[in-house]
Amino acid sequence: MGKRKARWLWWGVLGWFLVMCNLPLTPVAGGGPSGNTYATMTALYAQVPTLVLTVQVATATPVPVVSPAYTPTLPTPPGPLRQGGTVVAHRRTAPPLVDGLLSDWPDLPYTADKVVWGPDQWSGPQDLSARFAVAWDEAGLYLAARVTDDVYAQVSQGYNLFKGDALEILLDRDLYGDFSSATLNDDDYHLGLSPGRRTPGNQPEAFLWFPQGIRGPRPQVHLAARATEEAGGYTVEVFVPWEVLAGPLSPGAYAGFAFRVSDNDLLGQAVQQSMVANIGPPHVYNNPTTWGNLILLP
Repeated sequence: MGKRKARWLWWGVLGWFLVMCNLPLTPVAGGGPSGNTYATMTALYAQVPTLVLTVQVATATPVPVVSPAYTPTLPTPPGPLRQGGTVVAHRRTAPPLVDGLLSDWPDLPYTADKVVWGPDQWSGPQDLSARFAVAWDEAGLYLAARVTDDVYAQVSQGYNLFKGDALEILLDRDLYGDFSSATLNDDDYHLGLSPGRRTPGNQPEAFLWFPQGIRGPRPQVHLAARATEEAGGYTVEVFVPWEVLAGPLSPGAYAGFAFRVSDNDLLGQAVQQSMVANIGPPHVYNNPTTWGNLILLP
């Protein structure tokens, strides 16, 4: 073959190849639903996508860390409990400062808003209600309360301090010894607390009504009260030495218990208009079977 013929043959093969490479996709019989296809070189290159690398920086949403609610393990009671519910008194390793500020009390978990006296004189929780907590140590019993009261009125003192804005603690030391007794006896204590005459914090005092044989003022009780920003409202902190309650209760002991708050909205007058408690009717002060329970958490 001459050089000229070889050159033309070469250019012919090359042209045929270029034509074939630019043919479109050609279906092949026997393919799937869309048919299998062969692609020309040009078509194959055209189908190669341009790679664009996108880096996504994950923004993690902070997961809130929720501390589990502390639920104390209560000692098993040696017998039945009152139906009014149980208030837990936590043991204090350091005594709270009794100043009425409640800074030593991280929580007031219990509510006194059940009307047990003068329902016709009570217009709702804004008229009178309270949140409170109880604690203890080897020296005595502690109580803190934040009272919602639209009018503070207290001119009474001593035995009559309940005829005004006041608080009451009921304690049955021998819960199981006289569990079914509906009358007060010498192991039942009824202590009245006045936040102050005319204004909270002014001459606060404590008076023990029962046991009747030792009735009288209790100056050993340390009581501090302060007015809150809410009109008529106040805070109270109380320390009751065990000697006022005939000696200490044992750690883990259950006792009968109730907390009550009296209300008087008539300035300058000695009147008990209504009362709320942490236990609802048929709760009455002189029937221990209508009280609740207190546990001294070890």
